[in-house]
Amino acid sequence: MPTVREIRERADAARARANELRSTIQAAAEPNQADVEAMDTAMSEANTLYDQADAQEQREQRWTDLENRGRPLPPFKNAPATGGDSGNAGEFGNGDRERAAMLARYSIRRALLGAADIREGRPFTGVEAEIHQHTGGMAVGRRDGGPCVRIPWDAPVSRSLFPRGWQFRDVTTSTIGSTVPTLVQPTLIELLRARMVLTTLGVRTITGFTQPFTIPRQNAGASGEWVGEQGSATKSNATTNAAAFAPKTATGNTILSRRSLLQSNIDAENFAVEDLINTIAQMVEIAAINGAGSSTVPRGIFQTSGVGSVAVGTDGGALTWAHLTSMVGAVSAANAPAGSRMWLLHPLMTAWMARTVRVANYPKYLFDIDTPNAPIAGFGYAETTNVPSNFVKGASSDCYGIAFGLWSELMLALMSTLDILADPYSLAHTGDVRYAAFQDVDVNVRHAASFAICADARLV
Repeated sequence: MPTVREIRERADAARARANELRSTIQAAAEPNQADVEAMDTAMSEANTLYDQADAQEQREQRWTDLENRGRPLPPFKNAPATGGDSGNAGEFGNGDRERAAMLARYSIRRALLGAADIREGRPFTGVEAEIHQHTGGMAVGRRDGGPCVRIPWDAPVSRSLFPRGWQFRDVTTSTIGSTVPTLVQPTLIELLRARMVLTTLGVRTITGFTQPFTIPRQNAGASGEWVGEQGSATKSNATTNAAAFAPKTATGNTILSRRSLLQSNIDAENFAVEDLINTIAQMVEIAAINGAGSSTVPRGIFQTSGVGSVAVGTDGGALTWAHLTSMVGAVSAANAPAGSRMWLLHPLMTAWMARTVRVANYPKYLFDIDTPNAPIAGFGYAETTNVPSNFVKGASSDCYGIAFGLWSELMLALMSTLDILADPYSLAHTGDVRYAAFQDVDVNVRHAASFAICADARLV
């Protein structure tokens, strides 16, 4: 039987003949009927061969899929580090096709049930168990004295949590009803990042590390001098330091009823995912924005030393056009990369700026609704209530934070899988199960001078 490649080569040759005949016919004053018939024959032959190649390729793929169903899951591969515009972390290359097919059948609900099975000493089986086993290198394995199920960041979740336009398909077998969705994309990491407004700003996400690590960075360059004839310059060297990352653990817990876990419908899956991930996602975003930077909490951009700072007044006060342009100037004067700089602010501050004029008696506002793509001093923005609105300055405790900069310079390291620990004992009298979620993360910046903040703006 000819191979797919051989069939396509024959099809390409037939298409080439058809093209040559077409050129001859178009160049002739009077088309030769024999040439027209030969062209039609070549076109028909090419189409037939292409159809045969497609059918043969599909046949071989079905055989490959059938053989792969009996093979063990390939080793877990960490998702690559991604930036704000670098694509999805959960995409698979050709070498990951087997694993992608396994993840397409993954169910968060069944993984939660598996956590209870592990805790109870019962067998944990299925796709979820295989992936749990192969992600062992990415997780601690035990939390709070008990076993946990590990959910990789490229595990798929339910369809209703994502925008329109994502593609899905349903399993329709005799054992699983068509109400249980399986997804091709997106993935669990996308759910977490989608909840973070920082993602829309272009925050760089790093995965694949479980232990403390550093990223070298240059903090000073070599110097030069003008010299006379036969003069020599003073020696100087570029210097470096490092952006350090160490895992900090975000955790939360929720209770799922026995009956909700026994359901095999979309709503049960959504509920499990929403409850378990929402708390962790909010904690990560809040820490990235204003974390204290302790041994247990990441350091957020508002608490990072070296960022540009613009102050409004002794007790805070009303933001002005001068303050905004000063923040832009601070980032530019630090020679920060001229990428997609954007603003981050609280929604109430956005509303206040939209009704505050730049200059008295001039109908232009701090937030210019006439330029929706770049409404604040010529730059875009994102807003979230995770931006603090209770900073203290002098006698005021109602100050809002505003940040401006190149957000791809802010790095978020996801340093574990999402660990789920099941507790079926404390609520055994009701049959409910308490689930605790754990995620190790850290935050750092490549260059602090790429950002400027204001922490004393008030709605006055």
